[in-house]
Amino acid sequence: MALLGAQRPRLEHIPTHINTAAGEDAVETARKAGLYLDDWQRYVLINSMGRDESDLWTSFEILLICSRQNGKGSIYEARELFGLFYYPSDRLLIHTAHEHKTASEHFLRVWTLVENTPSLIKNVGRHSTAYGREFIETRPKPTIILGPGGRHIRRVGRKRLLFIARSSGSGRGFTGDFIGYDEAMFLDAGKVSASLPSLSARPNPQVFYAGSSGFKTSTQMAKLRRRGEAGSSKRQAFFEWSAEVCDEYCDLMCDKHDDPWAEETFAKTNPAYGIRITQRFWENEKDAFDGNTEEWCREHLGVGTYPAPENGWFTIPEKWFTVCADKTPEPERVTAPVFSIDLTPDRSAAAIAVAGLRLSDERVGVQIVEHKAGTGWIVNRVKAINSQWKPACWVIDKRAETASLITALEKEGIRVETMQAADVVHASGLFYDAFRDDTIRHYNQANLKTAVAGSDWRKLSESRAFDRMNSVVDQSPLMAATFAHWGYMEFAEEDYDVKESVYFGLPRVIELYRAGHYGPGDIKRLYDRKILNEKDLEALADEGISF
Repeated sequence: MALLGAQRPRLEHIPTHINTAAGEDAVETARKAGLYLDDWQRYVLINSMGRDESDLWTSFEILLICSRQNGKGSIYEARELFGLFYYPSDRLLIHTAHEHKTASEHFLRVWTLVENTPSLIKNVGRHSTAYGREFIETRPKPTIILGPGGRHIRRVGRKRLLFIARSSGSGRGFTGDFIGYDEAMFLDAGKVSASLPSLSARPNPQVFYAGSSGFKTSTQMAKLRRRGEAGSSKRQAFFEWSAEVCDEYCDLMCDKHDDPWAEETFAKTNPAYGIRITQRFWENEKDAFDGNTEEWCREHLGVGTYPAPENGWFTIPEKWFTVCADKTPEPERVTAPVFSIDLTPDRSAAAIAVAGLRLSDERVGVQIVEHKAGTGWIVNRVKAINSQWKPACWVIDKRAETASLITALEKEGIRVETMQAADVVHASGLFYDAFRDDTIRHYNQANLKTAVAGSDWRKLSESRAFDRMNSVVDQSPLMAATFAHWGYMEFAEEDYDVKESVYFGLPRVIELYRAGHYGPGDIKRLYDRKILNEKDLEALADEGISF
């Protein structure tokens, strides 16, 4: 049997609603205009137009991510037709695209539907087909007003649908009741965010974003997708057709992820497959993208690269980072040092970090020793540091770009310890825990702060790790510091138990709770790990702390 594209998304979040009549009416309006929506298109439209008990949209924002040629534009057409001709609170509708030709093409599709539907065209008052100034305006509907002079009729209620190409500053001026951001992967979060507050004056606004998978510059899409995937927004609907493909830590024979070149994966990520996308198209596109798996995944499988904002602080909170900073002019020299190296994915820069024990407070100190452009300087710098510091080892992630350094370093007699995927996950978790538990000290270096502020998590195996790939800032300082910290905990050669240097005495727990580092869940964690006992819990309860 021929494969049919998946009619439901891999990822979704739909706000709770009690009324789907508007979405169903929009589907029917489209049908009467000759636009027959696929099952998946109806699903997105109906669930994005759910209403609450006050008859308002439950979804203020909608994000749809789906590969090209599947029919995202038809969802816009149905929604805009219904809003323009039937939905009372939609008085100004704006459809935007990143280029004039895209906005104009969408206008032609909508206008063709209107022009060929008698029940719609009779309600059109004016329209413009002038390139760059396309719009459709309805006839004013009469409103009957009874006054002292008798019965009067005032013609009001014109509604407009505008088609606009976005410019560098146009995002700030959009204040319609419905705004459609087509090609949303080209949106800048700052410009869009500047216009959203102006919608608060509208009685029932709605903003719809649609596009294929994102780039490192897709800041607005990344912001929305992050909330949608987490399901953290009560007023955002999210739909994404995408694949789960292997990352750099997967084995060659990995069978836990989607095969990017399999027809089944293409059908899973392209809901119009078998409807308007043919098997022949899939085969032709496969040939065209042969050898370029990354672009194939982006263009046809919904696998994007989504940046974290430069100051998002999504992994380690800024408050923790500030508390754990040592701002003394001269960093304290650590004992039992372990070093790590990390390269950016494009090999444009690299960082070297060190971690070791601070004797003054028995915390682990981490420092960025070197952070420079290029890679040619690394081996000589490592040789000099190794001779001066004589560290226990150098830690390298062998599945990352740093793997190319291993042979050269080992030829110089330098001890290299490599990391597996599980180690990267463990290292990220340890680094996070160290900031939360206040067992680490850094030296407020700008490059580390920038990397931490602009970092995000990514899924790795069944857990998560810091994402070195999808960021608008260089993550090599963070990764190097994280791996050095892990290396110290694993390989430090000391005559004491490293774990004993992490102090969890009762006064310290109370201090961390009062400072906001700990919450009830952390108290339970320490109890479950038998770091705290029943008597400790009683003492904490006397302090008003419990779980």
